[in-house]
Amino acid sequence: MSLELNGTGPSVLNTDTSLQTSPAQSDTSTKIATMANVNALKTSLPFTKEFVSSPQAITVNGSLSLGHGLSAVPKLAMGILTCTSADLNYSVGDKILYPLSPGANAASSANHGVIATVDNTNIGIKYGAQGIAILNKSTGVYATITVGSWTLTVEAWA
Repeated sequence: MSLELNGTGPSVLNTDTSLQTSPAQSDTSTKIATMANVNALKTSLPFTKEFVSSPQAITVNGSLSLGHGLSAVPKLAMGILTCTSADLNYSVGDKILYPLSPGANAASSANHGVIATVDNTNIGIKYGAQGIAILNKSTGVYATITVGSWTLTVEAWA
C-alpha cells in the first residue's frame, strides 16, 4: 500500500493484488471479500427477501390480509406481540415472539391463538374466537391478553 496526496487530501492506494479476490471459505487470513463474491454468497442463503408488517390491531375472532411483496410463498413467518399498555405483568414495549400456527397455545385452552395462511402475495391472519392467551410474565399462568394492550407485527422470509 502507498499513501498519495491529492487536491482533496491524502488517500490510500492499494497496490497489493492479493486483496483483489475474495479468499476461500477455508482461508483464515485477513483478506477482504470482493462485492462479486459477497453477492454470490447472498444468492445461496436460505432467505433473500424479508417482509415486516406495520403493527396490527388484534381483534378477537377477527382476520386480516397483509400484502407481503415477496413475489414468492414465504418459507418462514413469525409474529411479534408488542405490549402497548401494561397487561399480564408485561411492561409497555415488551415483545414476545409468537408462532403463527395452530396449537401455539394448545396448553392454555381451546379457541385461543393465531393462524396464518400464506401464498405468493399475501399473509392471511385469523385470530382465535377467544383471543390470544400467553403466559403471565410473573406467574407463568396462561391468561387471555387484553387485545387493546397489544399489537401483532408479522415478519416473513422467502
